[in-house]
Amino acid sequence: MTNLADRPLKADPNLFDTEEKLRKGNFLRGESRQLSLLLEDDMATVNKIDLDIELVTNEMDRLYREAVKGFGDSMIVDGKYEVTVREDRGKLVCPWGDKFFAPKTMVYARNIKSGKSINYSILAMHMIRNHCFFQGSGSPFRIEPLELKEFFT
Repeated sequence: MTNLADRPLKADPNLFDTEEKLRKGNFLRGESRQLSLLLEDDMATVNKIDLDIELVTNEMDRLYREAVKGFGDSMIVDGKYEVTVREDRGKLVCPWGDKFFAPKTMVYARNIKSGKSINYSILAMHMIRNHCFFQGSGSPFRIEPLELKEFFT
């Protein structure tokens, strides 16, 4: 956990509250960097590889919406993606405090041509879209920005 004495003088106190919530879950498991540094590093990567977060998360959302139509069976989307969803009861609240409640749903997607796969939750998609948060390096749900770029390219 972040120690108050370790906080920079001009730090956003809301970010520290968010970091503490994220550390209580699996979102930052194994991540040694402070949330602010993780966000900066990921944003630098996003800029370096010219990743269009809006475009990518819109595609992730579209794949999710198409996969739901399969009721748990694999669906082929646009002849290039094989997608499946697993839905559980309940909802997950976004730890950023924006009052977003995500269904407990996992999307398993494979790019048929490249063979590359990504797995993501609806909450993870929301956090990438709205907070540019890809999760910590040890998180079981982290998606590297480069993985997203390569998957959709």
